[in-house]
Amino acid sequence: MTVHVRTEEFKPNRTALPRSLVRRRFINHEYAFDFEIGQRVVLLCTNELAVIVGRTQVLDCEDEYLIEILGADCVPLTGVQAHQMIDATPS
Repeated sequence: MTVHVRTEEFKPNRTALPRSLVRRRFINHEYAFDFEIGQRVVLLCTNELAVIVGRTQVLDCEDEYLIEILGADCVPLTGVQAHQMIDATPS
């Protein structure tokens, strides 16, 4: 078995990559997420109250949210999608 050890910090040469492999982000300022950061939501699978702490749009225009469950001592949940929660604002 060969063990490979880095002798210096790895820094990729991004200029040597083809353009199709270089990750480019296009920002659409008109895009509206279903939930805002800081908004309280209820998880449909567990009926627990949570708060949105981050959000991102991934491939195929899927919104994913980073949420913290209120009252729980755990790391925030990642990859939660809009169809898995509802707004907790009383109407």
